[in-house]
Amino acid sequence: MRRSTVSAFVFLLFIACSAERPLHAQEGLLYASFYFAPPPTNVSKAAPVYQGFAVSTDRGESWTSRGWVTSAVSAFSVDPANIEHILLATDYGVLETRDAGQQWKLISGWELPTVLDVHIDGDLYWAATVRGVYQSSDGGAQWHPRSAGLPVPDATYVTDLLSLPSGMLIATNDGVFRSTDRGRTWSRSGLASFSCSGLAVHPQDPSHIAAYSHRDGIRISTDGGRSWTDRSSGIQFPNLKCVAFDPRDRGTLLVGTQRSGVLRSTDLGKTWE
Repeated sequence: MRRSTVSAFVFLLFIACSAERPLHAQEGLLYASFYFAPPPTNVSKAAPVYQGFAVSTDRGESWTSRGWVTSAVSAFSVDPANIEHILLATDYGVLETRDAGQQWKLISGWELPTVLDVHIDGDLYWAATVRGVYQSSDGGAQWHPRSAGLPVPDATYVTDLLSLPSGMLIATNDGVFRSTDRGRTWSRSGLASFSCSGLAVHPQDPSHIAAYSHRDGIRISTDGGRSWTDRSSGIQFPNLKCVAFDPRDRGTLLVGTQRSGVLRSTDLGKTWE
């Protein structure tokens, strides 16, 4: 890869690890979500604090906070049909903006527990929560549980949503599950007892998927999540925070770790450097 391409790739991974979720980039406009936390009492108030949701209009040279600063923001989803229409996953539920974060509206009520991920899929809104999956088909006016088939339907910790041509995959504290009927039922898609923190898919090849864990390393699938291979060998401390595939090479990926910095593999995780 060219040097500029490598730099951009590493920059995107850095932001993804900082945000816990990948950023959204389109025509120089960048979105990123960050956990909200006030600085420790012994730190100067001038210390930078990333609050909720940030927007850059100059390809990341500068950022403006447009987030919901009163609760932790875990993830966001941008409407493919309108880049100013965004959902936020927060401790308080799901928030929505239709003007790129200038104004926010809480579109969920008491029925939704802490939300860890959200996804806009046409007329459907999805929410991954600490107690299963929820779905809304009316713009967030009503949310309904969609956890049939999960180990404990009303108590399965769901950390990530991944929309694929073959259906929806979710990461849970007990492996990966798949739905091919828009969330009405779920079936196990491998990795039982694997505490899955998140999923990453190759942007050009949806058959290549990585499942990673804050404690159990990384697993790789080359068949759309139907089977998995442990690729944690060579990672000294398997506490992974994020994964990014190189869009130009199906075999190259980077992982951000909690204790070992950034590692790269050019052979789908067989070896790491």
